[in-house]
Amino acid sequence: MGRAMSDVKARGAYPGQVDDTSSPVPRGGRRGTSEVRQALVQAAAELFATKGYSGTGTKEIATAAGTSETTIYRQFGSKSELFSAAVAEPFHDFLAEYESYFERAMQRDDWSDQMITERSIERLYHHLRERRNSVLAMIYVHTDPSAAEPAHRARERIEAFFAQLHDIGVRRWRRDPGGLDVER
Repeated sequence: MGRAMSDVKARGAYPGQVDDTSSPVPRGGRRGTSEVRQALVQAAAELFATKGYSGTGTKEIATAAGTSETTIYRQFGSKSELFSAAVAEPFHDFLAEYESYFERAMQRDDWSDQMITERSIERLYHHLRERRNSVLAMIYVHTDPSAAEPAHRARERIEAFFAQLHDIGVRRWRRDPGGLDVER
């Protein structure tokens, strides 16, 4: 068998099949579905963060992930759903995690309001820095008319997040009237 044919077989392709992957298959054969999905999510998050929703094409995401454009549609159904998996869901997870932290912090009687504020801001900064691609992509999506659906879902979740933080704070400060005046 010639070298070209063995290369095709090593990639899992067969004669006549178009190999539209741009990166080599890892040692040991083809990547599994979860590995491909993760590569797509990671590539999409990075590209959406740097180029915005409409500035990022599915072909570009597929190329960056080392797979085909059709794989995006098989795995996610649409660019919008890929955006949700790569950007919106991690961002929502971050909001839920921070909300949970803030709830626990506000229930600590041994922490002053100042300590809660300092640690909450530190935690928020840490989370934003760790998830900066999601944050940047969420900023881009709000100015992109082609991303109206993901932007609307994100806006609703962010509004709910801030309302929940406000409610948590009100409960704390009503319990301790010496705290900040949250009714202003």
